[in-house]
Amino acid sequence: SAAAATEEARVEAASAAAASNDLPLDADGMLPFYLVDVTEEIFARGTVFLFGKVPVQRTYVSCCVRVTNLQRCVFVIPRAGMLDTSEVAAAHAVHEACIGGGDEAATKAAKRELNMALHQASGALKTELREALSKIGVAEHKLKFVRRTYCLDRADIPVGEQWVVKLTYGANKAPLPSDLSSEHIAAALGTHTTALENLLVKRKVMGPSWLMLKNAQKNNGAPISWCSLEVTLGDKKDVCLEASGSNRQAPPLVVASISLRTVVNRSSNINEIAVASIITAPSVRCHAPTQQAEWNTLSYLQQVTLVRRLDGMAFPHGFDKKVQEQNSRGMGRVLEQCGSE
Repeated sequence: SAAAATEEARVEAASAAAASNDLPLDADGMLPFYLVDVTEEIFARGTVFLFGKVPVQRTYVSCCVRVTNLQRCVFVIPRAGMLDTSEVAAAHAVHEACIGGGDEAATKAAKRELNMALHQASGALKTELREALSKIGVAEHKLKFVRRTYCLDRADIPVGEQWVVKLTYGANKAPLPSDLSSEHIAAALGTHTTALENLLVKRKVMGPSWLMLKNAQKNNGAPISWCSLEVTLGDKKDVCLEASGSNRQAPPLVVASISLRTVVNRSSNINEIAVASIITAPSVRCHAPTQQAEWNTLSYLQQVTLVRRLDGMAFPHGFDKKVQEQNSRGMGRVLEQCGSE
């Protein structure tokens, strides 16, 4: 239809503008991005790919966001009582008393004393942990002492609130053994948690929604996806939730249904595609139902069938004429001939 053709032309123009111009940032210098899907590829460990749409010129174009430099996050549990020394308890009490007292300098000083006491009490644990990291080729890492509460049923982990060691290192490195333990290490949790899961949990992303991207860098090199726009983020903290109370509507999605017919190649004994039929709905609402009266029309649904010529065989007699007839009915090109798979 004319409306569908106009919308398609507008999207194509917006895609071209997104590919050639600066990023469509908002007034705060952030890139609005509607998340549709997310994936992590084995060939790019430590990197997560977000797929969705960004607003450009009163419409929306597809966008791929590559989030790099992601970290593994492992909680190393000390043996029971290892960090329950009198020095740690006293420093912790002083720090807790300073919090909320309004004296920022005193709070920082108390925190330094607490960290010193924790590091002194955990010397043997840190040595064993460095040895475990060395075995998997990890040279750079960070340690931080945090309070966490364990309430599950593993017998090797003390129940209740306790000090644990938060270990972070590059997600592109190998994971620690899931059964890691030693004289001073009771267990390690999160050793095999994926970078994708860590990103979604840490940034509180709960499914398709609007995100705001900070410090987005446009990808002007070789394409990494089929999206109209590609950007890279160098820190997971650059992925932010949209402010609460925003009334920004979810963008319409292009939804396709694909049906394939295959044949067996007798020489290779492999299934090959012979026919592919695709029906596309160009503007489906993802935040509310799309009424049947809107989409169940020939002007809205777009259809195309691709028929491949099988190796060593010609198309049936009269097939060319049939293709011309189908494509002359005013619905565009709905039947295509292909020379190969």
